[in-house]
Amino acid sequence: MSTTIAPESIYWHDYETTGLDPRCDRPSQFAGLRTDAALREVGEPLVLYCHPAADVLPSPESCLITGITPQRMQRDGVPEREFARAIERELTRAGSCAAAYNGFSFDFEVTRHLLYRNFYDPYAWEWRAGNSRWDPLDALRLARALRPEGIQWADGEDGRPLFQQDRLTQANGIEHEVHEALSDVRTMLALMRLLREHQPKLFNYALARRQREVVAVDLDPAHRKPLLHIDRRYGNQHCCLGVILPLAMAADGERAVWVFDLAHDPGVLLGEGGAGSATDGDGEVHHNESAVMAGGVGRELAQGIADVATGGRAGAWGKGIGTGSAQRKPGLRLLRFNRAPLTAPLGLLNTAAAKRWEIDLAASLERAERLLACSDWAERLPERSVHTAKTVADPESQLYEGFYPDSDREQVALVPQLDGAGLATAPPRFADRRLQELLFRYRARNYPQTLNAAELERWEAHCYNRLINPDAGARLVMEDYLECLAVLRGAEGLGEAELSVLSALEEHADALLAGG
Repeated sequence: MSTTIAPESIYWHDYETTGLDPRCDRPSQFAGLRTDAALREVGEPLVLYCHPAADVLPSPESCLITGITPQRMQRDGVPEREFARAIERELTRAGSCAAAYNGFSFDFEVTRHLLYRNFYDPYAWEWRAGNSRWDPLDALRLARALRPEGIQWADGEDGRPLFQQDRLTQANGIEHEVHEALSDVRTMLALMRLLREHQPKLFNYALARRQREVVAVDLDPAHRKPLLHIDRRYGNQHCCLGVILPLAMAADGERAVWVFDLAHDPGVLLGEGGAGSATDGDGEVHHNESAVMAGGVGRELAQGIADVATGGRAGAWGKGIGTGSAQRKPGLRLLRFNRAPLTAPLGLLNTAAAKRWEIDLAASLERAERLLACSDWAERLPERSVHTAKTVADPESQLYEGFYPDSDREQVALVPQLDGAGLATAPPRFADRRLQELLFRYRARNYPQTLNAAELERWEAHCYNRLINPDAGARLVMEDYLECLAVLRGAEGLGEAELSVLSALEEHADALLAGG
């Protein structure tokens, strides 16, 4: 077994954002605090607001939930370059483990795209200098499924487990100001202290799975053993718990492994006939699963906002993003080691827990035996493991369309070190087609005073086009934004605070259209 190493420190952090798409929406607030491996706080917390972008409309639903308006972002915030610099400095401290609740689905993606837009390495913070990243949410799911003692859990009206922080903190008597970044961070830490106190072995076990080397050993197909796997795709009715069998390492050299979800019949995979193909459900899904839970707006209003959102054109008045999942055979999934998949030995699932979470162990073991009898997995699995994502035209959303060429890397690293004058008079030159446009937008947002007349006209044209044209790269355009505001104004249960937010958003629209 690989040696597990405790992190030198854990950086607990959270974003509030202007929407649910990390590619197109923007962070509005960030909070982070550092602890040692024993979860004792080290140093002072960092809390930052970020200036709003002139070419991105905030989601009215998100602003109602967080209470953060563009005016507050402008008043209390800093330019995005400073916002990104402060966060990058914390996340790249040697030996850090970056921890965020639901991080792999949302916060870590916000970080990657923030750093990408601001010319920092979008990946180095995850692995360089002994660094790592970890999602405490999966540790709680594992505890609820297998070792629930010591924590008061929350269930929905249908009896299914709930893992939203506000529900868990309420059940455990932990003070929590929902959708305020530092409060979210402190309550995440409080829940982890509770878990560490009552289930220390499970806590340490889950934390160790942040290490790719440990994950690689756990998921080695040579073991030829089924495993428990914690993942939200199994659904809360199963406490996000499934049974998998590792089949083979990915063929294209990516640090990933093909596994089979033993809730499915492997007949199609084994050439025995059966149902047609289905998505594997293992793509990069970016959403905040607690986004419509009650905050300052109250639970009933939050649900009303969600209902309004799902009734809008193009889905929540904007273009959502796909899962990026390739079409594969049912049950076949690709687990990437850098996403720290959390697995556990099958023997930890006792009969009572299997019954509680509706897992048919006998059927799973029978399917595993059928799969283990097969020896030609190299011929049966896809040649490439890269999931297909919808190609987008906007450079700010093209993070995953390839790494920079080596010739550009040193030039990219120079950009955050240059001031506006340096960027205007001696800008770096890039071979990558994305970087020249990113550089222009970076300068226009952060150093508008350096734009000449032609550049200013170009920037204003870009902003206007992005605000009105659905094909210009934004998730939300002005027509749908104003329609959403009108519908939300007619929703029941709005109080003075919510009406004030909507008025601020209307004023923001007027200012943007006026070029202010």
